[in-house]
Amino acid sequence: MHIAASCYDDVMEKHFRIRKGLGLTQAPTKEEFYGFDYNDVALVHFHKQGIGAGLFFRLRDGRVIDVGARAHDPNPFWYDQTTH
Repeated sequence: MHIAASCYDDVMEKHFRIRKGLGLTQAPTKEEFYGFDYNDVALVHFHKQGIGAGLFFRLRDGRVIDVGARAHDPNPFWYDQTTH
């Protein structure tokens, strides 16, 4: 399924505004908060082993950043798989 890049922009804006409203960042823009632009997002993961459900941006350069702007292990093995 192809997701329009503008959807990534909307998701980033939403989570940035929440953190800004809670006083968790002083960054003036979502791009400064995350350290990338929505056009840098290659895809989004919705689950990471050891963490569970979440939202993880996989960037075109291979990095993985969550909605709180924290870097994660880029190994695809950890994402979107469930353990039984």
